[in-house]
Amino acid sequence: MKIDDNFDKAISRALNTLFDHISGPNRCVSKLEMMTQALQRSGTEADSFVVSFVLPLRFDAGIEPAPTDPEVRIREVPTRTMAVSRYPGLWSEARYKRHEADLIEALEAAGYEVLDSPKWARYNSASTPWLLRRNQVMVELRQGHGG
Repeated sequence: MKIDDNFDKAISRALNTLFDHISGPNRCVSKLEMMTQALQRSGTEADSFVVSFVLPLRFDAGIEPAPTDPEVRIREVPTRTMAVSRYPGLWSEARYKRHEADLIEALEAAGYEVLDSPKWARYNSASTPWLLRRNQVMVELRQGHGG
């Protein structure tokens, strides 16, 4: 879903709406287990972000669970080659940007071509102690290049 807000507030606003969806208010009125990833990437305008959950493979994007909230959309994403940098700690824009820059610099030095905008993955709830939180920066790579 697209959120028009700053980096820190975008994820909170989106997670509340997406959590409502996975908790049951969808057309099949089924509850989904908490997903493993919440992804955030920059939107097309300044101070806009796209936030999403990764659904388990058992769900068909065209069938269920159909959202009742018009802001929530389900789509299937094709298989891609991604480079990932994992790091622990707090969820801040400054930490994300630092890890993003390091990953892109290393990939470009190795001859890889980065596609699309980087994504930031969060794996833990806000109640998880900061030292135990698992975060990732993910970038799509052009297949068959690099190294």
